[in-house]
Amino acid sequence: MNINKAVSFLDKNYKKILIPIILGIFLYSIFYGFPDSPSPWLDEGINIGIVKTWVETGVYSFRLSPEDYVSQLPWLITNNYPVLAPIALSFLLFGIGLWQVKIVMIMFIFVFLFLTFFFVKDRYSEKSAYISIALLVSFLPLYGNGLTGANGELPGITFLLASFFFLNSEKIWKTLLAGFLIGICVATKPLFLPILFALAVEELYFAYKSKRVEWKRWLLLFVGMILPLFLWFKTLFPGELTIGYLKETFDYYSNSQITNEGTLKANFLKFFTESTPIHFLLLVVFFCFFKIKSNSRKLSREEMIFWIFLVVDVVYFLKSPGWYRYFFPAHIIALIFAGPAFLYCKKYFDHKVYIKKILGFAFIFLLSVQTFHLINSRGDILYHNKSPRIFAEYLNKNIEEDKVLFMVDQAAIGFLVQHKNTYHNYRINSHLRVGKNLFKEFPYPDYIVAIYPEDNELLKDYLSELEENFEEVKREGKHILYKIKD
Repeated sequence: MNINKAVSFLDKNYKKILIPIILGIFLYSIFYGFPDSPSPWLDEGINIGIVKTWVETGVYSFRLSPEDYVSQLPWLITNNYPVLAPIALSFLLFGIGLWQVKIVMIMFIFVFLFLTFFFVKDRYSEKSAYISIALLVSFLPLYGNGLTGANGELPGITFLLASFFFLNSEKIWKTLLAGFLIGICVATKPLFLPILFALAVEELYFAYKSKRVEWKRWLLLFVGMILPLFLWFKTLFPGELTIGYLKETFDYYSNSQITNEGTLKANFLKFFTESTPIHFLLLVVFFCFFKIKSNSRKLSREEMIFWIFLVVDVVYFLKSPGWYRYFFPAHIIALIFAGPAFLYCKKYFDHKVYIKKILGFAFIFLLSVQTFHLINSRGDILYHNKSPRIFAEYLNKNIEEDKVLFMVDQAAIGFLVQHKNTYHNYRINSHLRVGKNLFKEFPYPDYIVAIYPEDNELLKDYLSELEENFEEVKREGKHILYKIKD
Protein backbone atom coordinates (compact mmCIF):
# COMPACT_ATOMS: atom_id res chain seq x y z
CA MET A 1 0.00 0.00 0.00
CA ASN A 2 1.51 3.36 -1.01
CA ILE A 3 1.51 6.44 1.19
CA ASN A 4 -1.46 8.09 -0.55
CA LYS A 5 -3.67 5.04 -0.08
CA ALA A 6 -2.50 4.62 3.53
CA VAL A 7 -3.38 8.23 4.37
CA SER A 8 -6.76 7.93 2.64
CA PHE A 9 -7.53 4.62 4.38
CA LEU A 10 -6.63 6.08 7.78
CA ASP A 11 -8.79 9.13 7.09
CA LYS A 12 -11.87 7.01 6.39
CA ASN A 13 -11.34 4.33 9.01
CA TYR A 14 -9.65 6.27 11.80
CA LYS A 15 -11.78 4.72 14.59
CA LYS A 16 -11.18 1.13 13.54
CA ILE A 17 -7.46 1.82 13.30
CA LEU A 18 -6.79 4.19 16.21
CA ILE A 19 -8.88 2.51 18.92
CA PRO A 20 -6.90 -0.79 18.94
CA ILE A 21 -3.64 1.15 18.57
CA ILE A 22 -4.52 3.39 21.51
CA LEU A 23 -5.61 0.48 23.71
CA GLY A 24 -2.60 -1.64 22.76
CA ILE A 25 -0.05 1.09 23.46
CA PHE A 26 -1.75 2.17 26.68
CA LEU A 27 -2.07 -1.32 28.17
CA TYR A 28 1.48 -2.24 27.17
CA SER A 29 2.89 0.96 28.64
CA ILE A 30 1.18 0.87 32.04
CA PHE A 31 1.77 -2.82 32.71
CA TYR A 32 5.25 -3.27 31.24
CA GLY A 33 7.61 -4.01 34.13
CA PHE A 34 4.89 -3.41 36.72
CA PRO A 35 5.46 -2.30 39.48
CA ASP A 36 9.11 -1.43 38.77
CA SER A 37 8.41 0.91 35.88
CA PRO A 38 9.41 3.66 36.11
CA SER A 39 12.03 2.99 38.73
CA PRO A 40 11.72 4.89 42.05
CA TRP A 41 13.76 8.07 42.39
CA LEU A 42 14.42 10.84 44.92
CA ASP A 43 11.21 12.89 44.63
CA GLU A 44 9.02 9.81 44.54
CA GLY A 45 10.69 8.39 47.64
CA ILE A 46 10.23 11.62 49.59
CA ASN A 47 6.59 11.98 48.55
CA ILE A 48 5.73 8.38 49.39
CA GLY A 49 7.79 8.61 52.57
CA ILE A 50 5.44 11.40 53.68
CA VAL A 51 2.44 9.18 52.93
CA LYS A 52 3.99 6.26 54.82
CA THR A 53 4.67 8.46 57.86
CA TRP A 54 1.13 9.85 57.68
CA VAL A 55 -0.43 6.38 57.55
CA GLU A 56 1.78 4.86 60.26
CA THR A 57 1.95 7.74 62.77
CA GLY A 58 -0.71 10.28 61.78
CA VAL A 59 2.01 12.92 61.34
CA TYR A 60 1.89 14.71 57.98
CA SER A 61 5.64 14.92 57.47
CA PHE A 62 8.65 12.69 56.77
CA ARG A 63 9.98 10.49 59.59
CA LEU A 64 13.76 10.71 59.75
CA SER A 65 14.20 8.42 62.74
CA PRO A 66 12.00 6.73 65.34
CA GLU A 67 11.54 10.05 67.15
CA ASP A 68 12.39 12.76 64.59
CA TYR A 69 10.43 14.34 61.71
CA VAL A 70 11.23 16.96 59.07
CA SER A 71 10.10 20.36 60.37
CA GLN A 72 10.66 22.42 57.20
CA LEU A 73 7.34 21.34 55.67
CA PRO A 74 7.09 23.99 52.89
CA TRP A 75 10.48 22.85 51.58
CA LEU A 76 9.60 19.17 51.92
CA ILE A 77 6.01 18.88 50.66
CA THR A 78 6.18 19.74 46.97
CA ASN A 79 3.33 17.38 46.06
CA ASN A 80 0.38 17.63 48.39
CA TYR A 81 -2.77 15.93 49.64
CA PRO A 82 -4.75 15.75 46.36
CA VAL A 83 -2.25 13.15 45.13
CA LEU A 84 -0.93 11.91 48.50
CA ALA A 85 -4.36 11.16 50.02
CA PRO A 86 -5.36 8.56 47.36
CA ILE A 87 -2.01 6.81 47.91
CA ALA A 88 -2.62 6.87 51.67
CA LEU A 89 -5.99 5.23 51.06
CA SER A 90 -4.31 2.58 48.91
CA PHE A 91 -1.80 1.92 51.71
CA LEU A 92 -4.60 1.58 54.27
CA LEU A 93 -6.49 -0.86 52.05
CA PHE A 94 -3.67 -2.94 50.60
CA GLY A 95 -0.57 -2.28 52.72
CA ILE A 96 2.57 -0.26 52.01
CA GLY A 97 4.44 -1.11 48.84
CA LEU A 98 5.35 -0.10 45.32
CA TRP A 99 2.41 -1.63 43.45
CA GLN A 100 -0.01 0.09 45.82
CA VAL A 101 1.43 3.42 44.61
CA LYS A 102 1.44 2.53 40.94
CA ILE A 103 -2.24 1.56 40.81
CA VAL A 104 -3.15 5.05 42.02
CA MET A 105 -1.00 6.68 39.34
CA ILE A 106 -2.49 4.38 36.67
CA MET A 107 -5.91 5.55 37.80
CA PHE A 108 -4.85 9.19 37.38
CA ILE A 109 -3.54 8.52 33.86
CA PHE A 110 -6.77 6.74 32.89
CA VAL A 111 -8.98 9.56 34.25
CA PHE A 112 -6.77 12.15 32.53
CA LEU A 113 -7.11 10.41 29.15
CA PHE A 114 -10.87 9.95 29.68
CA LEU A 115 -11.37 13.67 30.46
CA THR A 116 -9.08 14.73 27.63
CA PHE A 117 -11.06 12.71 25.10
CA PHE A 118 -14.39 14.25 26.05
CA PHE A 119 -12.93 17.74 26.48
CA VAL A 120 -11.52 17.72 22.94
CA LYS A 121 -14.56 15.91 21.50
CA ASP A 122 -17.06 18.36 23.02
CA ARG A 123 -15.18 21.50 22.03
CA TYR A 124 -13.70 20.49 18.67
CA SER A 125 -14.58 17.11 17.15
CA GLU A 126 -14.51 13.39 17.84
CA LYS A 127 -11.83 12.80 15.23
CA SER A 128 -9.51 15.37 16.76
CA ALA A 129 -10.07 13.73 20.17
CA TYR A 130 -8.86 10.38 18.85
CA ILE A 131 -5.78 12.03 17.33
CA SER A 132 -4.91 13.81 20.59
CA ILE A 133 -5.35 10.60 22.61
CA ALA A 134 -3.22 8.60 20.14
CA LEU A 135 -0.39 11.12 20.44
CA LEU A 136 -0.70 11.22 24.22
CA VAL A 137 -0.65 7.45 24.83
CA SER A 138 2.39 7.05 22.57
CA PHE A 139 4.26 9.85 24.39
CA LEU A 140 6.90 8.21 26.61
CA PRO A 141 7.06 10.95 29.31
CA LEU A 142 3.36 10.38 30.01
CA TYR A 143 4.46 7.16 31.71
CA GLY A 144 7.87 8.33 32.91
CA ASN A 145 6.41 11.32 34.79
CA GLY A 146 2.80 10.18 35.03
CA LEU A 147 3.51 6.79 36.63
CA THR A 148 6.13 8.14 39.03
CA GLY A 149 4.58 7.76 42.46
CA ALA A 150 3.01 10.87 44.03
CA ASN A 151 4.26 13.14 41.25
CA GLY A 152 1.66 15.89 41.00
CA GLU A 153 2.02 17.19 37.44
CA LEU A 154 -0.46 14.87 35.72
CA PRO A 155 -2.97 14.76 38.62
CA GLY A 156 -2.93 18.57 38.68
CA ILE A 157 -3.76 18.79 34.98
CA THR A 158 -6.45 16.13 35.52
CA PHE A 159 -8.17 18.22 38.21
CA LEU A 160 -7.92 21.32 35.99
CA LEU A 161 -9.44 19.46 33.05
CA ALA A 162 -12.30 18.30 35.30
CA SER A 163 -13.01 21.90 36.30
CA PHE A 164 -13.41 22.90 32.64
CA PHE A 165 -16.57 20.80 32.36
CA PHE A 166 -18.24 23.17 34.84
CA LEU A 167 -16.45 26.48 34.24
CA ASN A 168 -18.87 27.86 31.62
CA SER A 169 -22.04 26.98 33.48
CA GLU A 170 -24.35 29.57 35.05
CA LYS A 171 -25.62 27.09 37.64
CA ILE A 172 -24.48 27.87 41.17
CA TRP A 173 -23.39 24.34 42.09
CA LYS A 174 -21.41 23.90 38.87
CA THR A 175 -19.55 27.19 39.34
CA LEU A 176 -18.78 26.23 42.94
CA LEU A 177 -17.54 22.82 41.78
CA ALA A 178 -15.36 24.46 39.10
CA GLY A 179 -13.77 26.65 41.79
CA PHE A 180 -13.30 23.64 44.09
CA LEU A 181 -11.55 21.60 41.38
CA ILE A 182 -9.31 24.52 40.45
CA GLY A 183 -8.41 24.84 44.14
CA ILE A 184 -7.61 21.11 44.26
CA CYS A 185 -5.44 21.52 41.14
CA VAL A 186 -3.45 24.35 42.73
CA ALA A 187 -3.12 22.43 46.01
CA THR A 188 -1.62 19.46 44.17
CA LYS A 189 1.71 21.15 43.49
CA PRO A 190 3.10 24.73 43.78
CA LEU A 191 3.83 24.51 40.05
CA PHE A 192 0.10 25.13 39.54
CA LEU A 193 -0.05 28.39 41.52
CA PRO A 194 0.05 30.35 38.21
CA ILE A 195 -3.36 28.82 37.43
CA LEU A 196 -4.83 31.38 39.85
CA PHE A 197 -3.23 34.17 37.81
CA ALA A 198 -4.43 32.59 34.55
CA LEU A 199 -7.97 32.29 35.93
CA ALA A 200 -7.96 35.94 37.04
CA VAL A 201 -6.77 37.12 33.60
CA GLU A 202 -9.37 34.95 31.87
CA GLU A 203 -12.22 36.23 34.07
CA LEU A 204 -11.23 39.89 33.70
CA TYR A 205 -10.82 39.52 29.95
CA PHE A 206 -14.26 38.01 29.42
CA ALA A 207 -15.83 40.55 31.78
CA TYR A 208 -14.25 43.32 29.68
CA LYS A 209 -15.44 41.76 26.42
CA SER A 210 -19.00 41.34 27.70
CA LYS A 211 -18.94 44.73 29.45
CA ARG A 212 -20.40 43.02 32.49
CA VAL A 213 -18.81 42.54 35.90
CA GLU A 214 -19.79 39.07 37.10
CA TRP A 215 -19.44 39.53 40.86
CA LYS A 216 -21.67 36.55 41.66
CA ARG A 217 -19.64 34.22 39.43
CA TRP A 218 -16.36 35.42 40.89
CA LEU A 219 -17.63 35.00 44.44
CA LEU A 220 -18.78 31.44 43.73
CA LEU A 221 -15.44 30.50 42.18
CA PHE A 222 -13.62 32.00 45.18
CA VAL A 223 -15.83 30.23 47.71
CA GLY A 224 -15.27 26.95 45.88
CA MET A 225 -11.50 27.38 46.16
CA ILE A 226 -11.40 28.31 49.85
CA LEU A 227 -11.47 24.82 51.39
CA PRO A 228 -8.85 23.08 49.20
CA LEU A 229 -6.48 26.06 49.40
CA PHE A 230 -6.96 26.41 53.15
CA LEU A 231 -6.12 22.72 53.65
CA TRP A 232 -3.09 23.14 51.37
CA PHE A 233 -1.88 26.12 53.43
CA LYS A 234 -2.37 24.31 56.75
CA THR A 235 -0.35 21.30 55.59
CA LEU A 236 2.58 23.60 54.84
CA PHE A 237 2.25 25.84 57.90
CA PRO A 238 0.62 23.79 60.66
CA GLY A 239 2.14 25.84 63.48
CA GLU A 240 2.98 29.48 64.13
CA LEU A 241 3.66 31.48 60.98
CA THR A 242 6.01 34.45 60.76
CA ILE A 243 6.45 36.94 57.93
CA GLY A 244 10.13 36.05 57.68
CA TYR A 245 9.42 32.33 57.31
CA LEU A 246 6.72 33.05 54.74
CA LYS A 247 9.13 35.21 52.71
CA GLU A 248 11.83 32.54 52.94
CA THR A 249 9.34 29.97 51.65
CA PHE A 250 8.27 32.23 48.78
CA ASP A 251 11.90 32.75 47.78
CA TYR A 252 12.41 28.98 47.83
CA TYR A 253 9.39 28.30 45.62
CA SER A 254 10.52 31.01 43.20
CA ASN A 255 13.50 28.80 42.36
CA SER A 256 14.15 25.73 44.47
CA GLN A 257 17.21 24.76 42.41
CA ILE A 258 20.48 26.65 42.19
CA THR A 259 21.31 27.67 38.62
CA ASN A 260 24.09 29.68 37.01
CA GLU A 261 24.05 32.71 34.72
CA GLY A 262 24.19 30.64 31.54
CA THR A 263 21.11 28.59 32.42
CA LEU A 264 18.56 30.79 30.64
CA LYS A 265 20.45 30.80 27.34
CA ALA A 266 21.32 27.09 27.49
CA ASN A 267 17.71 26.09 28.17
CA PHE A 268 16.40 28.39 25.44
CA LEU A 269 18.72 26.84 22.86
CA LYS A 270 17.37 23.38 23.72
CA PHE A 271 14.16 24.27 21.86
CA PHE A 272 16.21 24.34 18.66
CA THR A 273 18.82 21.66 19.31
CA GLU A 274 17.23 18.80 21.30
CA SER A 275 14.42 16.47 20.24
CA THR A 276 11.99 16.78 23.18
CA PRO A 277 11.88 20.61 23.26
CA ILE A 278 11.73 20.72 19.43
CA HIS A 279 8.77 18.32 19.52
CA PHE A 280 7.04 20.64 22.00
CA LEU A 281 7.82 23.76 19.98
CA LEU A 282 6.37 22.27 16.77
CA LEU A 283 3.14 21.42 18.61
CA VAL A 284 2.87 25.00 19.84
CA VAL A 285 3.46 26.35 16.33
CA PHE A 286 0.70 24.06 15.00
CA PHE A 287 -1.75 25.39 17.59
CA CYS A 288 -0.83 29.03 16.91
CA PHE A 289 -1.41 28.48 13.19
CA PHE A 290 -4.76 26.87 14.00
CA LYS A 291 -5.95 29.83 16.13
CA ILE A 292 -4.64 32.54 13.78
CA LYS A 293 -6.06 31.07 10.58
CA SER A 294 -9.31 29.57 11.84
CA ASN A 295 -12.61 31.38 12.28
CA SER A 296 -12.40 30.81 16.02
CA ARG A 297 -9.44 33.12 16.56
CA LYS A 298 -10.66 34.09 19.99
CA LEU A 299 -9.39 31.92 22.78
CA SER A 300 -12.05 30.15 24.83
CA ARG A 301 -11.96 30.38 28.62
CA GLU A 302 -10.27 26.98 28.83
CA GLU A 303 -7.75 27.73 26.10
CA MET A 304 -6.78 31.01 27.74
CA ILE A 305 -6.19 29.40 31.14
CA PHE A 306 -4.25 26.51 29.61
CA TRP A 307 -2.04 28.65 27.42
CA ILE A 308 -1.26 31.33 30.01
CA PHE A 309 -0.15 28.51 32.29
CA LEU A 310 1.84 26.95 29.44
CA VAL A 311 3.81 30.17 28.90
CA VAL A 312 4.53 30.53 32.63
CA ASP A 313 5.61 26.89 32.84
CA VAL A 314 8.05 27.31 29.95
CA VAL A 315 9.48 30.46 31.58
CA TYR A 316 9.97 28.47 34.77
CA PHE A 317 11.77 25.76 32.79
CA LEU A 318 14.11 28.37 31.28
CA LYS A 319 15.32 29.40 34.74
CA SER A 320 15.49 25.82 36.04
CA PRO A 321 18.44 23.39 35.84
CA GLY A 322 17.00 22.27 32.50
CA TRP A 323 15.29 19.01 33.43
CA TYR A 324 12.49 18.28 30.97
CA ARG A 325 10.05 17.36 33.70
CA TYR A 326 9.83 21.07 34.51
CA PHE A 327 7.90 21.72 31.30
CA PHE A 328 6.20 18.31 31.18
CA PRO A 329 2.79 19.91 32.03
CA ALA A 330 3.22 22.41 29.18
CA HIS A 331 4.12 19.55 26.81
CA ILE A 332 1.00 17.61 27.83
CA ILE A 333 -1.17 20.68 27.23
CA ALA A 334 0.32 21.10 23.76
CA LEU A 335 -0.50 17.44 22.99
CA ILE A 336 -4.10 17.89 24.18
CA PHE A 337 -4.59 20.51 21.47
CA ALA A 338 -2.55 18.65 18.84
CA GLY A 339 -5.61 16.85 17.42
CA PRO A 340 -7.72 19.99 16.78
CA ALA A 341 -4.70 21.86 15.41
CA PHE A 342 -3.73 19.02 13.08
CA LEU A 343 -7.24 18.58 11.68
CA TYR A 344 -7.66 22.29 11.09
CA CYS A 345 -4.35 22.50 9.20
CA LYS A 346 -5.47 19.54 7.09
CA LYS A 347 -8.78 21.26 6.35
CA TYR A 348 -7.08 24.61 5.64
CA PHE A 349 -4.97 23.00 2.91
CA ASP A 350 -7.87 20.91 1.60
CA HIS A 351 -7.54 22.44 -1.87
CA LYS A 352 -3.83 21.59 -1.98
CA VAL A 353 -3.89 17.81 -2.19
CA TYR A 354 -0.16 17.31 -1.87
CA ILE A 355 0.04 19.35 1.35
CA LYS A 356 -2.98 17.54 2.74
CA LYS A 357 -1.28 14.20 2.05
CA ILE A 358 1.96 15.44 3.60
CA LEU A 359 0.06 16.33 6.78
CA GLY A 360 -1.59 12.91 6.84
CA PHE A 361 1.79 11.27 6.43
CA ALA A 362 3.21 13.56 9.14
CA PHE A 363 0.67 12.25 11.66
CA ILE A 364 1.43 8.61 10.75
CA PHE A 365 5.15 9.35 10.97
CA LEU A 366 4.88 11.15 14.34
CA LEU A 367 2.72 8.42 15.85
CA SER A 368 5.11 5.75 14.56
CA VAL A 369 8.23 7.53 15.85
CA GLN A 370 6.68 8.16 19.27
CA THR A 371 5.54 4.54 19.54
CA PHE A 372 8.93 3.18 18.46
CA HIS A 373 10.71 5.44 20.96
CA LEU A 374 8.31 4.38 23.71
CA ILE A 375 8.76 0.64 23.09
CA ASN A 376 12.51 0.96 22.56
CA SER A 377 13.01 2.94 25.78
CA ARG A 378 10.74 1.07 28.19
CA GLY A 379 13.57 -1.32 29.01
CA ASP A 380 16.02 1.47 29.90
CA ILE A 381 17.06 1.57 33.54
CA LEU A 382 15.34 4.94 33.95
CA TYR A 383 11.99 3.39 33.06
CA HIS A 384 12.40 -0.17 34.35
CA ASN A 385 14.62 -1.08 37.26
CA LYS A 386 13.96 -3.91 39.74
CA SER A 387 17.06 -3.17 41.83
CA PRO A 388 15.48 -0.72 44.34
CA ARG A 389 12.65 -3.10 45.24
CA ILE A 390 14.90 -6.17 45.37
CA PHE A 391 17.43 -4.36 47.56
CA ALA A 392 14.72 -3.10 49.93
CA GLU A 393 13.31 -6.64 50.25
CA TYR A 394 16.82 -7.87 51.11
CA LEU A 395 17.12 -5.25 53.87
CA ASN A 396 13.73 -6.15 55.31
CA LYS A 397 14.72 -9.83 55.54
CA ASN A 398 18.32 -9.48 56.73
CA ILE A 399 18.64 -6.46 59.04
CA GLU A 400 18.16 -7.53 62.66
CA GLU A 401 15.39 -5.68 64.51
CA ASP A 402 17.65 -4.40 67.31
CA LYS A 403 20.29 -2.99 64.94
CA VAL A 404 20.60 0.64 63.82
CA LEU A 405 20.29 1.24 60.06
CA PHE A 406 21.63 4.53 58.66
CA MET A 407 20.36 5.40 55.17
CA VAL A 408 22.20 8.18 53.35
CA ASP A 409 20.45 9.73 50.33
CA GLN A 410 18.32 6.63 49.82
CA ALA A 411 14.90 8.23 49.49
CA ALA A 412 14.18 6.15 46.39
CA ILE A 413 13.98 2.99 48.51
CA GLY A 414 13.50 4.41 52.01
CA PHE A 415 9.72 4.06 51.95
CA LEU A 416 10.06 0.35 51.09
CA VAL A 417 12.25 -0.41 54.12
CA GLN A 418 10.19 -1.63 57.09
CA HIS A 419 13.02 -1.64 59.67
CA LYS A 420 11.83 0.37 62.70
CA ASN A 421 15.25 1.51 63.94
CA THR A 422 16.15 3.40 60.79
CA TYR A 423 17.79 6.84 60.58
CA HIS A 424 17.56 8.81 57.34
CA ASN A 425 19.83 11.58 56.07
CA TYR A 426 18.72 13.14 52.79
CA ARG A 427 19.71 15.98 50.56
CA ILE A 428 16.18 17.16 49.71
CA ASN A 429 17.45 19.77 47.25
CA SER A 430 20.27 22.26 46.82
CA HIS A 431 18.96 24.27 49.79
CA LEU A 432 18.19 21.59 52.32
CA ARG A 433 19.73 18.48 53.90
CA VAL A 434 17.78 16.81 56.71
CA GLY A 435 18.42 14.09 59.27
CA LYS A 436 21.13 13.24 61.78
CA ASN A 437 24.67 12.56 60.65
CA LEU A 438 25.47 9.36 62.55
CA PHE A 439 29.16 9.62 61.59
CA LYS A 440 29.34 12.40 64.17
CA GLU A 441 27.94 10.18 66.91
CA PHE A 442 29.38 7.22 68.75
CA PRO A 443 28.90 4.34 68.59
CA TYR A 444 28.57 4.15 64.82
CA PRO A 445 25.41 2.61 63.33
CA ASP A 446 25.35 -1.14 62.72
CA TYR A 447 24.52 -0.78 59.03
CA ILE A 448 24.82 1.95 56.41
CA VAL A 449 23.02 2.08 53.08
CA ALA A 450 24.33 4.50 50.47
CA ILE A 451 25.23 4.95 46.84
CA TYR A 452 28.87 5.09 45.77
CA PRO A 453 30.47 6.91 48.73
CA GLU A 454 33.02 8.82 46.64
CA ASP A 455 30.13 10.43 44.75
CA ASN A 456 28.02 11.17 47.82
CA GLU A 457 28.02 14.70 49.20
CA LEU A 458 27.98 13.49 52.82
CA LEU A 459 29.99 10.25 52.73
CA LYS A 460 32.91 11.56 50.70
CA ASP A 461 33.96 13.50 53.82
CA TYR A 462 34.04 10.27 55.83
CA LEU A 463 35.70 7.83 53.43
CA SER A 464 38.46 6.93 55.86
CA GLU A 465 35.97 6.24 58.69
CA LEU A 466 33.85 4.15 56.34
CA GLU A 467 36.78 2.05 55.11
CA GLU A 468 38.22 1.60 58.59
CA ASN A 469 35.04 0.64 60.42
CA PHE A 470 32.69 -0.89 57.83
CA GLU A 471 32.69 -3.64 55.22
CA GLU A 472 30.54 -4.00 52.12
CA VAL A 473 28.13 -6.94 52.40
CA LYS A 474 25.61 -6.35 49.60
CA ARG A 475 25.42 -4.39 46.35
CA GLU A 476 22.36 -4.15 44.12
CA GLY A 477 22.58 -1.68 41.26
CA LYS A 478 23.81 1.59 42.76
CA HIS A 479 22.66 0.67 46.29
CA ILE A 480 25.34 -0.59 48.71
CA LEU A 481 24.94 -2.07 52.19
CA TYR A 482 27.80 -1.71 54.68
CA LYS A 483 28.04 -3.55 57.99
CA ILE A 484 30.14 -2.46 60.92
CA LYS A 485 33.21 -4.65 61.45
CA ASP A 486 33.30 -6.97 64.44
